[in-house]
Amino acid sequence: MKNPVPIRSLATALLACALLPAASAQIIGTAVAGQNWPSLQTPPGNPFVNAAGQPFVPLPGSATERQALLGKALFWDEQVSSDRTMSCGTCHIPAVGGVDPRGAYPSTTGGKRGSLGMVPQDAGNQYTDFPGLTMGRQVTPIAVPTNIAAAFFAQVLWNQSAGPNFTDAFGNPFLLGGIDQFPAFSGLESQAVGPPVNSVEMSHAGLTWPSGLIQARLGPARPLALATPGTIPAPVAGFIGLAPDYNSLADIAFAGHPLFGGAIGLTRERFALSVATYERTLIPDQAPIDTRTLTASEANGMAIMQGSGCFGCHSVTGNPTQVAGGGLTNPFDNLFSDGINHSINVPPPVGTGTTNVKTPTLRNVALRTHFLHNGSLKTLPDLLAFDNTQIGAPAFPFAGAPLPATQLRDVRAFLRALTDPRLEVGKPPFDHPDLYADRVPFATNEHGTGTSPALPNPDIVVNSPLINTGELKIGVVNAPAGANAVLFTSPLTAGGPTTWIDFATATPQPAVTVNAAGAGTLLLPTTPAAIVGSAFHAQWRIAAFAPTMSNAGTLVVQ
Repeated sequence: MKNPVPIRSLATALLACALLPAASAQIIGTAVAGQNWPSLQTPPGNPFVNAAGQPFVPLPGSATERQALLGKALFWDEQVSSDRTMSCGTCHIPAVGGVDPRGAYPSTTGGKRGSLGMVPQDAGNQYTDFPGLTMGRQVTPIAVPTNIAAAFFAQVLWNQSAGPNFTDAFGNPFLLGGIDQFPAFSGLESQAVGPPVNSVEMSHAGLTWPSGLIQARLGPARPLALATPGTIPAPVAGFIGLAPDYNSLADIAFAGHPLFGGAIGLTRERFALSVATYERTLIPDQAPIDTRTLTASEANGMAIMQGSGCFGCHSVTGNPTQVAGGGLTNPFDNLFSDGINHSINVPPPVGTGTTNVKTPTLRNVALRTHFLHNGSLKTLPDLLAFDNTQIGAPAFPFAGAPLPATQLRDVRAFLRALTDPRLEVGKPPFDHPDLYADRVPFATNEHGTGTSPALPNPDIVVNSPLINTGELKIGVVNAPAGANAVLFTSPLTAGGPTTWIDFATATPQPAVTVNAAGAGTLLLPTTPAAIVGSAFHAQWRIAAFAPTMSNAGTLVVQ
């Protein structure tokens, strides 16, 4: 948002953007008479309009509904990531406006203010090191943009690098009758296939879609196996109840599809189309600005922003106005973004050099836990205070004098009036399953300290969920390179201060060799039957110049 100026200065305020036609902005859709929001477009044609011509709600029983339900399951399933610790939804929580509620991180992240991602893992899915970050997890270099209403942007992500077209993993177009089926409007599909192969976000190193490893791991998996059954939305639960695994569900969802039909299981393309179809349902069109229930304070806040030039970037027309019955005169203004990259007076996120970024939507901005692409501001008052200091700055050419507190109050009230109340309470389409990582937060099942005469204490890594996965994966880091490490498991604990399990009843697992970075991984494709269905305790014993032991972990395998 550009810096507001007092209403008394309106006569001298100059808007940089004239009344632009919708086509000149990077917002997609078709204006439909009597409809407040634009109708979504994707090729071929425009399948994302229901019988009433309203924002996208898949028709019950349609192939589009089946694909949206499959996409919703995949979006919220932590099994999509290599070690089952991250889902797409982990970083896109509706209750905080579709961003990551975990916010920014301390100086141990190298100044990055992105999202916590994966513990580094190599192509063999084994831990490679334990960098000095938050509990060893990597951090994305840029703050997560919201996915709510992202479907209306021709290209997505801060730098618009995803879209507008969608191709196969080798960059080839999908042709039907010699015609490219995804030449435009396909930023969501393009973006969806990125995180599962990103080694910071959801992947181990070197993972690619053409390798088939993602499909081989995820396709046979039981959908939403890590979610608490009672939290799975009823339509999703009904759909995933039709088949035991993602391969079978994908065949059901895409039966008869002209390009991706047949008994082919869960493919990259089916993953992309279903996740994108689900995301197209996330239209926040029930805020007070939509229902025409603005208070006098909220309406005044809109007027202040209008006169201050904020809407030169935070709208398509530069002059959003309400109409009787709710909504805006130009439906493309509903995003409160022009969808165009601008340079703003904000330092780029660490390691990105990104200064030109797409104008973020103001929808649900009051719910967010961080602001700007570098994630440096934490509250809405922080954001408004920042805007109010940008007088005369190159990025804010319409600024006059700073706003007084009373006008800042009204601007803040207006921004809150852009909140769809369904997000905060998890009503459809913003409902979703719970996450295993919320029930068992990262590293909370580790305790105690290890022993090492010459090195940092060896640390057990047990962040991977062990329930319903069929495999056992536990790591050790900060161990002597080249050492022999053996994980012992026992049903009994010990009281420390260095021995945390009862070694008299402990069972040794196969030994591993610690790599040059001080990490080792026990990766068994099948969980030992002796520990299935019960709590167990584990601790590494490391043979080096002198025997050392790690801290310990307590887990339940089901």
